[in-house]
Amino acid sequence: MSRRVALVSIALALALAGPPTALAQAPSGAAPTSSAAPATAVPASTAAPASGGGDSTAALVLLAVVGIVLLAAAVAWGAARWWAWEPRWVLRARHAGAEAGWRASNTWADFRDWLRFGR
Repeated sequence: MSRRVALVSIALALALAGPPTALAQAPSGAAPTSSAAPATAVPASTAAPASGGGDSTAALVLLAVVGIVLLAAAVAWGAARWWAWEPRWVLRARHAGAEAGWRASNTWADFRDWLRFGR
């Protein structure tokens, strides 16, 4: 269960992070290749985009909230398992599901026998 939670949180973080930047995609040992001479190249603008960075903050807050909710659910589930708290309906549902599975497997076994013997 914890592996599934970790994978979901990583996938959510990657989905909310957005596309990688050009710096992260550049190879580490390769020199940049350009057809223009370095003396005539115009330096890139370092100004921040007009839309701002509010989306990344909202994404981080959302990710933190989802993480806290998942952590609280895991703690509640662990506490219920630790103190063996089980409502009566859970016991009845577990028994009913087990018996239904047993009956279905017996029915399938009878059908396989019927096919095998060629009746």
